[in-house]
Amino acid sequence: MTKKLFLFFILFILSIYSFSKSSNNILNKKINEFKVENITMGDCIKKIAEEYKIILGFEEIEYTLSNNKGKKNISINLKNITVKNLLNELVKVNNEYFWEESNGIIVIMPKSNNIKDKYEKSVLNDKIKSLSINNENIYHAIWKIEEILNESSKWTFGVGIISGIFPWEADNIKKLSLNFKNVTVRDALNSLVREDGNFYWYLEGKKYGNKRVLQLGTFIKVWIKK
Repeated sequence: MTKKLFLFFILFILSIYSFSKSSNNILNKKINEFKVENITMGDCIKKIAEEYKIILGFEEIEYTLSNNKGKKNISINLKNITVKNLLNELVKVNNEYFWEESNGIIVIMPKSNNIKDKYEKSVLNDKIKSLSINNENIYHAIWKIEEILNESSKWTFGVGIISGIFPWEADNIKKLSLNFKNVTVRDALNSLVREDGNFYWYLEGKKYGNKRVLQLGTFIKVWIKK
């Protein structure tokens, strides 16, 4: 084995160890108390992300006003629990969801995604053939993804304005550089929120026309524009 090959092997093992350690730290994070009354799974996930700064993704069950399965409400009161145990309890209460961890990112998805054909039809399985993000923030990155998928995309990116400032123009938002090749939108979103460290993603279940809305939530409380 040459020196270069040996060095590459060592770096690869270290990167796997680093991801594993990071994911264990997230899942073993202690929560003193988690109490909610009559709120949706989506609102539970937002609470976990924003109050405990957990980077995650949430794919809500697609629903309509006449078929609102994705809006099954949850009431729960837990103390001295880990993030892992909390997630397990939530999917027990609403068993239409499951969760998994991938490279340090927790993703909560409809259980129907475990069925191969339904998973393949998920709107987040649109494939990105090739895309480079060069010193751009997470908003511009997702806009670029939406643009290259164009009319074939079954989702649209919704953006909120906080304190009169466009967040993508703020000075306290990170610039990212990433390359994507033959990955799903879901995997790209996971990479973006992991690289930035201040956001989580949320795919709404409700359809607007023929599309669903993808939102970004953030731990940043104040956007700064000099």
